[in-house]
Amino acid sequence: MNDNNYIFSNTPQHVYIDGCTGISFLGCQFNNDNSVVMFNKKSMGIKSMNSNFIVNNGTSFNNLYRAIDARSTGVPISFTVANSTFTNNQTGIYSSYVNNFNLLLNTFNVGGNQMTGATVQLGIQNMYGTGFTIEENHFNKSYNPAYNPSKFGIASYQTGTSSNQIYKNTFNEVNFGNYAWGINRSSTNPNFQGLQYLCNENTQNVNYDFYIYTSGETTWDGIRLNQGSLQSPARNTFSVGGVNQGNDIYNFSPAQLSYYYQTGNTQQTPVSTYKVTTIPISGSETCPSNLCDPPCALRPLDEVELSQLYMEYDSAETAYLNLLYTYNTLMDGGSTNNLLTQIQQTWSTEATTLRDELLLLSPYVSQEVLRDVAGTGILPPAMLLVVCMANPDATRSEDFLDYLQYDIPSPLPSYMIAAIETTWDVGTSRTVMENTLGDYNEKMALVSNKILSDLNYKNNQTIEESNPGDTTNISQQINYWLNRIQTLEAKYEMAEHYFEEGSYALAEDVLLSIPLCYRLTEAEQQTLTSYNYIYQYRKNLLDSGKTLSMLDSSQINELILFANNNANIAGSIAENALCFYYDICTQDNYDTTGTGNNRQMRNTNIPAAHFQEVQDVVACRVMVLPNPATDKATFQYSINSLKDKPEFEIRDMTGREIMKVRITEKEGVIEWQTVVVKSGMYYFSIKAGSKTLARGKLTVRK
Repeated sequence: MNDNNYIFSNTPQHVYIDGCTGISFLGCQFNNDNSVVMFNKKSMGIKSMNSNFIVNNGTSFNNLYRAIDARSTGVPISFTVANSTFTNNQTGIYSSYVNNFNLLLNTFNVGGNQMTGATVQLGIQNMYGTGFTIEENHFNKSYNPAYNPSKFGIASYQTGTSSNQIYKNTFNEVNFGNYAWGINRSSTNPNFQGLQYLCNENTQNVNYDFYIYTSGETTWDGIRLNQGSLQSPARNTFSVGGVNQGNDIYNFSPAQLSYYYQTGNTQQTPVSTYKVTTIPISGSETCPSNLCDPPCALRPLDEVELSQLYMEYDSAETAYLNLLYTYNTLMDGGSTNNLLTQIQQTWSTEATTLRDELLLLSPYVSQEVLRDVAGTGILPPAMLLVVCMANPDATRSEDFLDYLQYDIPSPLPSYMIAAIETTWDVGTSRTVMENTLGDYNEKMALVSNKILSDLNYKNNQTIEESNPGDTTNISQQINYWLNRIQTLEAKYEMAEHYFEEGSYALAEDVLLSIPLCYRLTEAEQQTLTSYNYIYQYRKNLLDSGKTLSMLDSSQINELILFANNNANIAGSIAENALCFYYDICTQDNYDTTGTGNNRQMRNTNIPAAHFQEVQDVVACRVMVLPNPATDKATFQYSINSLKDKPEFEIRDMTGREIMKVRITEKEGVIEWQTVVVKSGMYYFSIKAGSKTLARGKLTVRK
């Protein structure tokens, strides 16, 4: 597919898919041969919304603004890209609020794109996605001296509390190998839950191998605080000797990282770091592949493979839950809330008693309790210092040290702050326990990701591809595993599954359970509030016969305001709808100075050039009953204008035209005798000229 054969007047996409499943692109070529014109028009290879697809078998993407742009408005979907090549694209793969996607064995030649005003070019950009597999990809600098913006391998934003990994990728001569910002770790268990970088190879990167940025909006920004563990080093290799301080690992987030590396291995030893405690350990120097052969995401797993995965998960989960029970019993004496209440009821004359009680609980006193003790001023500086030094696992945070030095009633002098820092290299029984919990949690995440990937694959198979003897209820199994995973992100994904099925009571039960199951931070509570709003917003739209693709101008501007004020998964639902359906997109700025906002809406109102087109789309509606259909389906439509000779058409999953009707009235009813077609999924649309005014899908069941 070459742009020199198809000259587009508007934003060009080789492939545009919305609400589709079971699509495969095998051995395809997506090229832009129209130089700067198509770059500035933001040409794309595959632009998708709420769709499942596979890209494989040597598919290539060249000279595009975004090779793949995959988004979701909450609909539980996934995609897989493997064994493909991306060259001179502004961004290779952009994914927004898509979970459980798989990017495997691809090559990204980053750079060389000629888009006017571009400041960064990226291999992979993951926004709000979790449960992903990004493994064994290669990121190289693409040589083009005329166009030289910063080149990023992988950028990760708000991947949440799950134990995600970016594993065994290579980065060569890019500016930033990996760049993370936003919340990518648990607020409850930040030491052993969250994003890890493991077994990645860095060679001659210009600025940083790993850069962890914070916007300063929350103290929970950052990645998992333990990178690697006492039992297993992180095993990344480093460029060494870049142009910036801390170029191996630059951690700008509030909390100190603990990085475990293989002792005696110079390639795996970080030399230049910032806000990182480096800990040498003995362990395996090898990095085995996690991929099935052939990769699981490209085929269904058989019963033997699934049985093995179930056993592995059961074993890791049992060990994790048993140890977690012990850990929670020890932390703050078994109840943080009770300990906080006790502190608030303690008089200054009881300082010695409080100190002794806290020392008895050490090293299992949480940072939350230490902050509260320091803020009350009950303990004099010397006593507070002793308690802090006895709990090094809780004090590894520059933000916390700043609090002790500047914000409490009796600030600690700088020599006491330095004394606390000297304990950060000290391992405790809590350190060992948290590392072990992290290893079990990591194993559970790897296995559950494979199981969910398999379920998503089977859920997207066509009737011909599926195993007729398999009676598994896929949707039920997905919800079972999401419930078993027990992360915040899994709860929201489960709610989306129920919402998509129309099981609103079940979806709302899941949302109601969130504050009962988790101690939410302020940011997490805001996310829940925002999500409840966008959930009800979409439900109201459906009740009125509309979707997010059918908004009027006031609704669009309302959604823009909501997106601008909510940098979370709820805001991403709004952002994705605005960008995909109305071309009102978010501009991402990759700040490497620690100042500024990384995200802002590019437009604050509907562009004038798109207004009439938006109005035409908004005014066009199609409702089909029944759905699923057995013998007959009735389509009730209304349309704003009859110009450009609008037509109603139905196609099957292969794209074959089944029915086409010229529309001659602005309102009407079209009937389709489904008795004459096979069971399966069918797609209907109303088109006028080159514009698609409405679309939907219908299931036929016999």
